[in-house]
Amino acid sequence: MKSRKINIRVNNVSIDLKDYACDFFECLSDEELLDQLQCRGLVENEKPIQDFNKYEFKRFMCDMVGVGYHTPKEQVIEKIKEMM
Repeated sequence: MKSRKINIRVNNVSIDLKDYACDFFECLSDEELLDQLQCRGLVENEKPIQDFNKYEFKRFMCDMVGVGYHTPKEQVIEKIKEMM
């Protein structure tokens, strides 16, 4: 696992710490990790796909196959078939 050296200066005393990411991640809750991923733009939504309305689902599928949102659904379905 990756480690990172951190230098902390307190009252003119310099302290070097070696921080392991796995130790840090174990301390975080799932909510805190998800919040960090969303802040970094790595997670677009947390809504389950079953809860999408038909417009959200079409946008999701267009993103998945790499076509524009105005693409007719028949073409989106055809693109999915081509990819399988």
